[in-house]
Amino acid sequence: MAAQQKCHVRYTPPLPLSRAMDDDAITLMESRAVVSAAGGTGYRTWEAALRLGTFLTTTAEGNSLVKGKSILELGAGTGFLSILCAKNLGASYVLATDGDMYAVETVDTNIMLNGLDHDSKIKTKVYRWGHHLEGLFPQEHEPLQTVIAADVTYDEALIAPLLSTFKSFLDRYPTLKIVLAATIRNEETWMAFVSAFRMASLEMVDIPFEPPPTEHQTGFFHSTGVPIRIIQLKRAHQEAN
Repeated sequence: MAAQQKCHVRYTPPLPLSRAMDDDAITLMESRAVVSAAGGTGYRTWEAALRLGTFLTTTAEGNSLVKGKSILELGAGTGFLSILCAKNLGASYVLATDGDMYAVETVDTNIMLNGLDHDSKIKTKVYRWGHHLEGLFPQEHEPLQTVIAADVTYDEALIAPLLSTFKSFLDRYPTLKIVLAATIRNEETWMAFVSAFRMASLEMVDIPFEPPPTEHQTGFFHSTGVPIRIIQLKRAHQEAN
């Protein structure tokens, strides 16, 4: 079936990081279909991940969230962001998680394709939102410092488990930074997330980031016509950084 067909896709980082360095490119095995035969959406790299990857790669603020930090990705899908953090951006440790065990197997394959399969600083784990965090992040890499996620706010059915997970993370790691890339496909769905999070005393604070127009991009090429917001999730009493 077409939805099950996968191919190698190569993502070159934006300049100046890449500067003709082939080793910096990220190669992924992924499906170009929107939804897999099994109904999953995590088998391709979406525009929100490319936008967040561009932010992390090209801005000082983005670099500071990753370099030397312990990172966890929620809804890792193909593992693009986790691999970027481990391979190119100097993270001290990265745990790529997804609730779909087949997506996690795909991430394992992609870690191998990028020569990181023998690197102890990137690992994978199945994690379903809303479940307890005990034993999720390895003790030797505590404290967890940054959580990243791209395109996890597309369905109102995800609000409760995602909210529970974010609150648990912030309870466990009070200084944690949570950064999301959100594609606004439906304004009502987006506002449902914003309202639910606000009622739970969590605020979605926009991080200003204007990506280059498509014709001026030098890597992680993606459409800028799609409304995507880079958000830092904070407790309501926290001041914006």
